[in-house]
Amino acid sequence: MPLEQSSWPNPALPESSVSPCRSRNGCQQCRQRKRKCDEQHPRCLACIERGLPCNWQRNPSRRRQLARRSHNFNKDFTLPQEMQPLVTVFAVPSTPIQERLLSYFHTNGPLWLTSGGNVEASSGVIIPVALQSPLIMNCVLTVAAGDLGKYQPANTDMTSLACGFYGQAVAGIHSALKNELSPTLQPASYSPGKSASESGSSNHNSLNVRGAQLGDELLLAVILLCVHEAVNFSTISRIFPHLVAAVTLCNDHPFAGDTRNTELRGLFFEVLCYLLTLTSFSHGHSLPLHLITPRVFTTLFSAPDGYKGVLLGNQCREIFSLILRVSMLQRRLTSPYDLDETSAVELRDLKSQLERGFTTNVRKDEAAACDEIAISELYRLACLIYVEKMLDAERKDNSEAMQNKMALFISTLNSVPPSSPANNILTWPLFVAGMSSVVPSHRRLIIGRLKRNYESWWRSDILSKSADLLSQKWKQDDSIEDGTISRRTGTIATQWPGIGNHMADFPVALL
Repeated sequence: MPLEQSSWPNPALPESSVSPCRSRNGCQQCRQRKRKCDEQHPRCLACIERGLPCNWQRNPSRRRQLARRSHNFNKDFTLPQEMQPLVTVFAVPSTPIQERLLSYFHTNGPLWLTSGGNVEASSGVIIPVALQSPLIMNCVLTVAAGDLGKYQPANTDMTSLACGFYGQAVAGIHSALKNELSPTLQPASYSPGKSASESGSSNHNSLNVRGAQLGDELLLAVILLCVHEAVNFSTISRIFPHLVAAVTLCNDHPFAGDTRNTELRGLFFEVLCYLLTLTSFSHGHSLPLHLITPRVFTTLFSAPDGYKGVLLGNQCREIFSLILRVSMLQRRLTSPYDLDETSAVELRDLKSQLERGFTTNVRKDEAAACDEIAISELYRLACLIYVEKMLDAERKDNSEAMQNKMALFISTLNSVPPSSPANNILTWPLFVAGMSSVVPSHRRLIIGRLKRNYESWWRSDILSKSADLLSQKWKQDDSIEDGTISRRTGTIATQWPGIGNHMADFPVALL
């Protein structure tokens, strides 16, 4: 029977209605099985008896706070204690609304910018920059006001504030670009007390440092506006100009060879890698992918280790480079039934790399490492399923080979607890693999996870629209299968890339 589309945001699927676990601080395995945990470290008795791995949440109270953020966010919006010295040092005007939004960003920034809920790797990196840069501050306040407005729909002030901060941010980016390109940034020829060559060299080095700082601030500002468009989603076309600007900045600045601002660049390269790759996949025909030059590719996917692990983890970056290659190849194709030999060879090479898998580097944080490995495996399997359908457009979703991969995908998905912040970046694999799902229980789990992520993590319309479109596709697929309608009559199955029309974009963002 087709899966009926349900209303939002009241998920009625089994995953979303699971009763609370008896043990609030037990291991993840006992919590998933809804069994009492004796909470003995490093492995509880139940896991020892069953031969299971025993993973513990690093900070259970923090996880529960994040999962319930729509209900328990900082209602008085006072700045966290650890942020007070920053405000004093950088002398930021402590207006109530700014403190309110900064506090909100500090709390929820990890949900938008990392896959592990790491405050130090996100808010702890961005907020000090924002306190020194009015441009970054406006971008931060834009994201915070836009998201906060979704939880206070009756208060239109937040929406108005978000629009105002957004306008100031865009104007600031334009102004910064003009300053960066201004001829006044040429080094002076002489300074008193120094030779002309010494003076010129000193000024040139100083301007190089300032130029690098301007480049970092500009790229961070543009990426934060991309984050705003994803978190506070309205239409996919709004993110396009920001992504184009970010890619252009990567082309103009040799970030890959510069060791300054490693933590900051680690964050914004990961976020840009995520947004650019997945938007190129879903809407490659609307983006100028020719701008993704070898320099950009190297900057995003071959950066030093210090740039890695914030959002995608140490496992996912290589897979994302393959997804971007699939996106660029997909744009060149005109029909799934007319695959030229050159494209077929490239697809077979991609398939071979995906089948081999990738080296696993487990970190000390065992629970986070397990989630990271599982997320990379979900991306790998979803991409492999998609590539196989590109290679063989006639292959049916209910074929044994395809469903074996789907079963492995579902098994891996079950290993990622719904409480894990890693769910933040699961929309793409859930949707892409979900397109080939035929088993009702698999479909329920995929929709349930999308809905739970919508409720628990970030309430972006991307999640709700992805779930609704999957439900529509499954309903149509089932109607075609039982003969109610013909494949030619169907609308959804003939519109999407990799299914029937390589010249089309997906009808939803997959961020």
